[in-house]
Amino acid sequence: MRAIDPESAARIDPNDLIRATRALEVHHLTGETMTEHQRRHDHRTVPPRYPTRIVGLAPERAALYGRIDARVDQMMEAGLEAEVRGLRAAGYGPDLRSQAAIGYAEIHRYLDGQVDLPETIRLIKRNSRRYARRQLAWYRSDPRVTWHPDAATVDLAALWRYLRDG
Repeated sequence: MRAIDPESAARIDPNDLIRATRALEVHHLTGETMTEHQRRHDHRTVPPRYPTRIVGLAPERAALYGRIDARVDQMMEAGLEAEVRGLRAAGYGPDLRSQAAIGYAEIHRYLDGQVDLPETIRLIKRNSRRYARRQLAWYRSDPRVTWHPDAATVDLAALWRYLRDG
């Protein structure tokens, strides 16, 4: 990879096979390095092709975490464990990338006897909260986002005017 795209090779951890493979795939399919591709699409340096308005909702952390926890409980009640059992029975084991998603990975560990069910649920909630925190941090670094405290407190008429007229 260093010979094809030294900048990506310097940026990507050598043990990160997914990102390294993706960088090589981009080059193989397009003839363009991942570095070139990312520069062409960098919102900080390339003007948007279309008028864009991005709205972010940032509820209080306690409220967000409460919603995440409630959603995980709903997923468990709706049969997340049975879904993963069915996937395993169909040959979709924990070694597949698709099965590394939050919720699936923890259920696979439970089904393998590595953790009990209460700990599994706790880990799904914890990992979901961590993911939400990373998402918020990533989006907060984007100056194009106009932030609102919460969907419940947004004046929808004013938001619509903003989106339509600027």
